[in-house]
Amino acid sequence: MKKGAVALIVSLMLMTIVFAKEPTKVSVVIKTQTIQCNGEAQKKLVIQHRGTTYVPLRELGNLLKVSVSYKDDTIIVGSSQAATSVQSTEVAEVKAHIVQAEMKYQHYQGNNVMGAGNMIIYNGTTYMPLRTFGKIVDADISYENGNIIIGTVGKKDKELNQSTNQTKPVPLGTEQLVTVKSGQKEYSTKIKINEVLRGDEAWSVLEEISSNKPTQEGKEYVLVNFLVEVVSVQDEGVVSFGTNLSGGESTNMKGTVSISYHDFIPYNSQNARYESEYVKMPYTALQGRVKAGDQLDAWGVYVIDEKDTAPKLLFGYNFSTATGGTWFSLS
Repeated sequence: MKKGAVALIVSLMLMTIVFAKEPTKVSVVIKTQTIQCNGEAQKKLVIQHRGTTYVPLRELGNLLKVSVSYKDDTIIVGSSQAATSVQSTEVAEVKAHIVQAEMKYQHYQGNNVMGAGNMIIYNGTTYMPLRTFGKIVDADISYENGNIIIGTVGKKDKELNQSTNQTKPVPLGTEQLVTVKSGQKEYSTKIKINEVLRGDEAWSVLEEISSNKPTQEGKEYVLVNFLVEVVSVQDEGVVSFGTNLSGGESTNMKGTVSISYHDFIPYNSQNARYESEYVKMPYTALQGRVKAGDQLDAWGVYVIDEKDTAPKLLFGYNFSTATGGTWFSLS
């Protein structure tokens, strides 16, 4: 190959790398949401984009007394000992609405954590994915009554494995160990519902796909973010999280168990079952084969009553034998 051609290819590669780092324009939903940590709660502007919650990085650092700085193009989140003395302040109430912002791919590092991902820049403020921030500061993230709860920084809360029923479902943000028998196979998995979007927030995501239609009057969409980790599978199989409506055992791989978000059955506060409805999602649905030790961070969508104050999901119930099942709260 001639030197000129090689030089041209190298030049194009460098241009691609440079352009890949340039911010891109995105439409996002911005609103105020209460964030609570260490007994202190404040309203902050948060951003929703394609099912991910982004939080104002420096404001959250001030609230948690954790330093935030930049070195070149890398975000550095320090320890509480090196925290800034700037006081965190609340913002005025802002209803959810769509704004234009920039998305930028940036590197970050913190306490024994290094990585890179998309940040959102709005009005000069950097917003980081909430769960990325939780990973950096080593804190659990959960939701309670619509508020974001950040666990003790540097000391994650222990997982809670409890018995559940219709009146006592697993709380939002709580990891639960579930053992399920599917067909002739048995597997154990840790399940946590990280986030729930309802009503206008959910529809602002789903309407990106033209085939999706608004719900009937009195109904609303609910988007649920699941974090699922497979602990063990009988016969060293693989758990397959698919998009089939019925779930059940897969026949295309020995030891594989196939489930989907449709296997999380929605119920209302009066313990009546909701009907399943097919809706397309613009981002990752709960699907894919997972080996023991691996996990999926993905979404499900349901249609519920607007006035339902305590919807919940039932997972792992055997309708043939009327046994098993774990209840998860969506409120």
